Amino acid sequence: MRAVMKNDDGVIVVANKGWSWTTLCFGLFVPLLRGDLKWFSIMLAVGLIASILIGGSGFVLINIIFAPLYNKLFMNDLCRKGYSQIGDTDVFGN
Repeated sequence: MRAVMKNDDGVIVVANKGWSWTTLCFGLFVPLLRGDLKWFSIMLAVGLIASILIGGSGFVLINIIFAPLYNKLFMNDLCRKGYSQIGDTDVFGN
């Protein structure tokens, strides 16, 4: 399921809801490609700290932790930036 978000200037963003498979597979590149530098920086910092503490698998652990959380965090940030949900759409765009 996806949420269609719109701000006062008429800019429309389609944001995914629920589990983020892309975050699980691609990690911190997801917020980077979405232009979400806040969460990119947070995920990078936490991943580096986790890698130092538990070894090289820190970023894998961070991907697993952020996969169920990131889409909700992204939508909350959009709401704080003035976007409001104007509708839902399914995976196929209906």
